[in-house]
Amino acid sequence: MTAVNGELDTDPDLVNNDPYGDGWLFEVEPDDAGALDGLLSAAQYEEYVAE
Repeated sequence: MTAVNGELDTDPDLVNNDPYGDGWLFEVEPDDAGALDGLLSAAQYEEYVAE
């Protein structure tokens, strides 16, 4: 892990209220950045679930 969102210690509702903004949980850096190539963006995922 490269970072953890300490704001959640005092305001855990951020996860539900703003998951793509201030409610982030943690950051990671993969050993192989190419492993992320197949992941969907938030918009792509929403479109996928709507189908």
